[in-house]
Amino acid sequence: QGGQGGGVYNISSSPTLTNVNISGNSTTAYGGGMCSQSSSPVLTNVTISENFSTNSDGGGIYFSSSSQPILTNVTITKNRAVTGGGMYVRVASLTFKGGVISGNSASSMGGGLYNDGPSALTNITISGNTATHVGGGIYNTSPSVLTNVSITGNRVNIYGGGIYNTSSPIFTNVAMAGNLAGDGGGGIYSSSAAEAPKFYNTVIHGNSSGVRNEAGAKPEFYHSIVQGSGGSSAWVASAGFDGGHNLDIDPQFVAAPDHATAPFAAGDYQLQSSSPAINAGDKNAFAGLSPTTTDLAGNPRVYGYADQGELD
Repeated sequence: QGGQGGGVYNISSSPTLTNVNISGNSTTAYGGGMCSQSSSPVLTNVTISENFSTNSDGGGIYFSSSSQPILTNVTITKNRAVTGGGMYVRVASLTFKGGVISGNSASSMGGGLYNDGPSALTNITISGNTATHVGGGIYNTSPSVLTNVSITGNRVNIYGGGIYNTSSPIFTNVAMAGNLAGDGGGGIYSSSAAEAPKFYNTVIHGNSSGVRNEAGAKPEFYHSIVQGSGGSSAWVASAGFDGGHNLDIDPQFVAAPDHATAPFAAGDYQLQSSSPAINAGDKNAFAGLSPTTTDLAGNPRVYGYADQGELD
């Protein structure tokens, strides 16, 4: 199809899609699988796969124009675009809880997700995505909130294997591992002094490199494992701000593929029983923590103590 929304096109509407598969569609414009403008669709148990935008943004999904989509248990896989291979969020507010963004590709930026809106991502796996220039997993330009998110096995030719960041998002119980960047910021690359992303109970380990900050960017780390930082006892200033209780040590994942093999969606990022990340997090950093709170795998997240990373 030559117009927007190869499979579905929403404008000023709010459809509800449940148990739907959107696959094999294409467009030369926005949203190979779905394009939503000024709309608030609700997607539950939906798969968006093998769609592509040949000349534009959002291979799987494109949200724009103050849209407020809600996604629950959605899988976005094997889509292609110039920017935002899996999904492109532009001046929209995305709520995404439970799902997978995997195996997508962008010939420019944001292999899995290009995020330019105040998004909230909870219990999401972002793995095995690729981009040619920057942001293998995510290209982020918004102060979004990521909780219980796994960003693993993504690959980019230049900067930001896991994330290329130009804003101040908040990461809580996130794992960035096994990501590969050709020139720097295997885990995360931040690009200006205006940025102060915050990391709580997060693990950045086993990437081609850990954190790269340019032009005065200064992320803040609290109760986290930060690759290449030296840990709080020997903090390397170029890593950002040491908020205390940080480590630079192997978190002992059950099975973590080498970053050199990225892109991949394999791996078991649960913590071994001897992991130094167990009970090393700050429960007060996890908003809404209760006896019913679960981790990315759906297992109870320990109440009273908090582990680092997205899995207990």
